[in-house]
Amino acid sequence: MKRFVHEASPMDILNEYQDRSIEMSENEIETATDICGNLDPDSDSQQFEFMDRKDVLDSDGFYTEYTLYYDVLNDRYVTVFGDSDIYRPEDGDFDMEFESEAEALEWFDDYKGFADDEDEVDW
Repeated sequence: MKRFVHEASPMDILNEYQDRSIEMSENEIETATDICGNLDPDSDSQQFEFMDRKDVLDSDGFYTEYTLYYDVLNDRYVTVFGDSDIYRPEDGDFDMEFESEAEALEWFDDYKGFADDEDEVDW
């Protein structure tokens, strides 16, 4: 069985586009922002809102990430030590937990990672 396929004219293409765009606008489409709000762009979680991230000294002498999140479901603030692509708040392995934003921000701002431990080393 043979099929006959004819070329679409530019007008046919425009009409098809218009028909599909009207159909799409009639359906409600949720965007990622509608669903997730102000979450960490690298995260799929709706429980943790990204607040801040900085680099701190790791135990091996290199720098790694230190990230502050707000736990929406449990109304607490948590920090996670390590590369944010690997160490996620969803894993539950928090460096610290705080009940107030002020306390969490003060800790986060003052934290320097393993650089704090170098002050205590006796050479």
